[in-house]
Amino acid sequence: MDASRIVQKRIERGVSAPDMARRLGVAKSTIYRYESGAIEKMPVGRLIQIAKILETTPAYLMFWTDEDEADESSIKECFEVPRRLTAKERHLISRQLDQFFSLKTTK
Repeated sequence: MDASRIVQKRIERGVSAPDMARRLGVAKSTIYRYESGAIEKMPVGRLIQIAKILETTPAYLMFWTDEDEADESSIKECFEVPRRLTAKERHLISRQLDQFFSLKTTK
């Protein structure tokens, strides 16, 4: 996982790693491991919490978009897209994501 945007936003917002750790209820070493990429699979809920603290979107932090400000429609869209997919399409995407993340962890 490329966490450079997490580091960038944390510094831009003036949030220290210890402060972020306190707000998330984790050890500061966990924050450093997220930022260094030592933790490859961050839980989605944690990503959402981090985005909220850094006043940005999970999509921006994960490089899915270059827009770093959330608006209500973009947040809703993140939850609506999967609902419009068929079971077959969701399965295909899930397989592709599994392949992608397995490639990232073997490098």
